[in-house]
Amino acid sequence: MRVQRGTSARHGNLTAVAALVTLSACTVWWLWPWTASWLCRVGAVVGLVLAALHARDALAQSRATRASRAAFAAVVLGAIAIPAPEAARLIEGARANPRSFPPVAGPGDRVRLFFPDYMIFAISSRWRGTAYAKFTSATALGLSDPRVSAATRDDSWGDSINTTRANRNSRPTLWVDVQLPNRPELARRTAELELDLNVSYPSGIGRTFQTGRARFTPKLRLQLGAGGAGARYRALFLAGSLGGAVLIVLAGATLHRLADPTSGH
Repeated sequence: MRVQRGTSARHGNLTAVAALVTLSACTVWWLWPWTASWLCRVGAVVGLVLAALHARDALAQSRATRASRAAFAAVVLGAIAIPAPEAARLIEGARANPRSFPPVAGPGDRVRLFFPDYMIFAISSRWRGTAYAKFTSATALGLSDPRVSAATRDDSWGDSINTTRANRNSRPTLWVDVQLPNRPELARRTAELELDLNVSYPSGIGRTFQTGRARFTPKLRLQLGAGGAGARYRALFLAGSLGGAVLIVLAGATLHRLADPTSGH
């Protein structure tokens, strides 16, 4: 009985760690989406370590059941699924772009570009803008029209804004969504982009606010992969990485329940 309770406690502790890591990773990705590639690699290591620690008790011949073996297999499957988008990127030979999500992009993909170095201070992080983008290397890419479809945030506010003192001078991260042309000749090419981003935002002064305005003209280089590379990465990240992390938590909870002598299974 003590052995079983100890086994259940270990599975429970590992599951709690997995849940905490998953929650932390989701928070990091929500705040800084361009960290997805890094999160996949770190998550794979953490997942494999958790699988190895679960294995000691889940596969012990004297106590193993078919259910516990199946639950452990689910833990391993989750650990393998976490790095799926990065594995697919490496197999395709696509290079990751910094500060973008998805970090890979190809013809026909929509990609969000982030500019954390561009600074505005806005009440409750509200802002809106207009964005324009074009290829500066259009001729080299074989394109007759250099324009690229672009969009950005479109918040609204009226004559008053309910906020807290802590959010009165928030610093939001500016971003622009670009829709890459679905042109096969762009695949596996390097594209030079020039953007024009005009933003407005509520800026606090005492107990009132005024509308601040700023203009940014970033230039950047996008490493393009095969057609639809970004859509594949996004799908694998949501279904594989996040889904794999959730699977580890659920399977760990199952191992904890199966090893609990009071559960009546």
